[in-house]
Parts: sequence; structure tokens; C-alpha cells
Amino acid sequence: LWWALRYYGHDAAKVLNGGLPKWAAEGRPLEAQTLTPPPATFRARVRPALRATCDEVRQAIERRDVCIVDALPEPFYTGQASLYPTHRAGHIPTAMNVPAPANVDQATQTLLPAGDLARLWANAGITPDQRVITYCGAGVYGAYDLFVLHVLGHENVSLYDGSWMEWGANPELPVETGSDNKTHGSG
Repeated sequence: LWWALRYYGHDAAKVLNGGLPKWAAEGRPLEAQTLTPPPATFRARVRPALRATCDEVRQAIERRDVCIVDALPEPFYTGQASLYPTHRAGHIPTAMNVPAPANVDQATQTLLPAGDLARLWANAGITPDQRVITYCGAGVYGAYDLFVLHVLGHENVSLYDGSWMEWGANPELPVETGSDNKTHGSG
């Protein structure tokens, strides 16, 4: 949702670090009744740069100035597990693997400290001046990796929202298996 709101031009979108469980555990106020906000008009301003197409991803495979990031857990990236029974297993060629869950402290469900996040992404060889395209199975984990890159100050980032649902179903598109590219984090 964070990515979709930004894609359509709504910059005030926020993510609650640790979610509702952390909020409640800290004793913060909760509402038990449904609130009805006043009506408002939203005018969408689509930002095409935040979304990568299949053709853009295909072209990025050959480019050194663009990094493709697979946000799925390692077994899906390597092809040891299949995400969809009707799709091929593996990842987009040249993609690095930074599983979305690797960005989160599993005990608290909060983002890792900024230094740890910076190291995770630097280990993937990603620099702030590089264009980054993230993807996953259907866009959710890819959008989370995109959010983390945003938090780290990366501005030239986009989501391939067609993700593996589109890529893995098309037998004409190349697929790699194994972990020829480094796998980072856990997931």
C-alpha cells in the first residue's frame, strides 16, 4: 500500500514500525469504534518512474548501472522451491537476493537499525547512485525492499509489480537457478 499510494502521488503515506502489536505493547492508545473521516478529494498524479515494466527489467539484465533485486526468501530465489505451481522456479538473471524479511528484526518485527540496513544493502553491491528495480512474487515483498531503500535515501528505485507472477509464467523470458549471485540476509 505504501508503494501504491506513492505511485499515485500520495506522499504522506507512513509505515508503522513494528505494526499494531508493537503499538499495543507500548501501551499506546487504541480505538475500538469505527471512525468516519471527513470526505476529501484525492487527485492521482501517477509517477511512472516508480514502476518498472517487463521490458525495462529485460533491458536491465544487460546493464551494469541497474541492479535487479529479488525480495523473496532464498529457496524461491535459488529455485529450490517453486512459488507458483504453474510457473518456472528461479530468479531473473543477474538479480541479487535481498529477502524482505532480512530487513526486519524477527523478534520485534521492526526495521533493523539504520547501520545494519546500510550494511545489508551495501553487501548486495547497491550504491545510492544506482538504479534499483525490486520484485518478488506479486509485488508485496518487492515493495517492502523498495520502502527500505527509500528509508536509506535511495531515490532511483522502482518496483517491477508484475514480478514473478508475470516473469515466471512467460517461457520466452530467461530464468536462472542456484545462487550464482550472492544471497544476502535470511528469509
